Amino acid sequence: MSIRTRVTLYGLGVVLLALVVISVLFGLLVLGTVPQTQDKELADRTAAAVASLATTPAEQLRPHEPALAPVDGTTSDEIMVLVLDGNAQVLASTGVVGGVPPTVPADLLARARAGGGASATVAAWGVSLRVHVRPWQRADLGRSGYVVAAQALRRQQTDRQGLVAVFIVADLIAIVAASIGVWFVAGRALRPLRELTAMADEIG
Repeated sequence: MSIRTRVTLYGLGVVLLALVVISVLFGLLVLGTVPQTQDKELADRTAAAVASLATTPAEQLRPHEPALAPVDGTTSDEIMVLVLDGNAQVLASTGVVGGVPPTVPADLLARARAGGGASATVAAWGVSLRVHVRPWQRADLGRSGYVVAAQALRRQQTDRQGLVAVFIVADLIAIVAASIGVWFVAGRALRPLRELTAMADEIG
């Protein structure tokens, strides 16, 4: 094995070690924010819905048929939004799980009412949903209730898989680039040694 090859392999080993350390640390940092990102999206959706309810006509604040093509939480990763009255009766829903709007535990509604909002993981028809609940109130109508935003927990897994794929592709590109760079630099660095060796051979 030539000296240039040995130097290249050594340099590539150092690069690989650095990439592994950086990827693991950065991966843990980024992947750890995935649940927080989902919770923020759900909280933002409930906040937007509560703001919309502030100007909703009174006749629309009554139970009515679900959306024509509701989100199916068993197969879709889209966010579902439910509007409940003070008795947790569904007034409107953009999604279903098992053909019906998902049920929100009473304790989660109570925590949302006490704290202005609450998040939890809820199981419905074999599907784990990440849920955020925010209370709403219409003092002018004497009405109140809850807005619920729910999304399949598998969304987190999908996001994590996408990030892992990005890390792998980026690391492969970095390894190829490092290999070429180290090979080129090693050649330039060892050129004087090759010239000296050639000169010694000529003298010999």
